[in-house]
Amino acid sequence: MTALRYQKKFTEYSARLDSLSRCVAAPPGGKGEETKSLTLVLHRDSGSLGFNIIGGRPCVDNQDGSSSEGIFVSKIVDSGPAAKDGGLQIHDRIIENIQKTM
Repeated sequence: MTALRYQKKFTEYSARLDSLSRCVAAPPGGKGEETKSLTLVLHRDSGSLGFNIIGGRPCVDNQDGSSSEGIFVSKIVDSGPAAKDGGLQIHDRIIENIQKTM
């Protein structure tokens, strides 16, 4: 069981390192990939929305010389609000954040 947990963590870290080395993500609409906008409403569960972000400053993509900037999802907590079906995915770009206190 410990080996399986180690393998899962190793896979997660490897994917994260790969994404960081490519400057987090390709620019929207780049490389023929489909993009779509999605509006999500997440409610805090134990003080967390269940995901981590990375980015915020420009970086040059080494493959085609283009620059990608923005804030991207870098990790999703398995049992958090962001992990629900149809929710956030790793490498999703955060376009807008509207905070409302209820």
